[in-house]
Amino acid sequence: MRPHCAVFVDVGYLLSAAATLVTGTSLRRAVHVDTACLIRGLISQAENASALPLLRLRRIAEGPPATPTREFSWGLFYATQCQDSTLPFALTSDLPGRVEAVRQAFAQVPPSAYAPWAPDVYLDSSTAMSCTRFPRQARTEPQPGPMPKVPTLLLSGEEPLPNEQIISIAGTINGEPFSCPGSTCSRNNSFARVTDCRRRAMWLWTSGRY
Repeated sequence: MRPHCAVFVDVGYLLSAAATLVTGTSLRRAVHVDTACLIRGLISQAENASALPLLRLRRIAEGPPATPTREFSWGLFYATQCQDSTLPFALTSDLPGRVEAVRQAFAQVPPSAYAPWAPDVYLDSSTAMSCTRFPRQARTEPQPGPMPKVPTLLLSGEEPLPNEQIISIAGTINGEPFSCPGSTCSRNNSFARVTDCRRRAMWLWTSGRY
């Protein structure tokens, strides 16, 4: 693919700086802008400076912000941090005991890990201390029931002793039995009862080609 250049323009700053350079004031109404000429000049400058053809010319402030405003939230930030981080206490624990758990864990951290900051400064601004006020979460127990029905490949075996050797390999793929003489499985007779697609997938997997 041939490389290209791109230009992202802060139009407000560009026009204000141009007005200041020409008239001595940053007021945009002090100048009349030939927009078509300005765009041609920007493209020419970019291509001459980079020696590459232009791919895109765009205003920096064009369109809505890339990140929705609702995502700039301290609540969302700490909810994510507290639930995704490894903390010295469980989120199912009571709030009163969390601060002491954080202090005990922090006492095991060598000062060199947070130097040159003072211990209290580092501890008070840490994720663990900030999460001590996170609402207590309900304890959830694993739900009994059958495992989900998803494609699974299970292989098990033991390393043979020095005086032993593997004489055959046997197993099933999707309920279809297969066997291989010796210590390796070939792609020919071993999977004769498995469909071509599954046999090829198994061969690619065992040969390390996935």
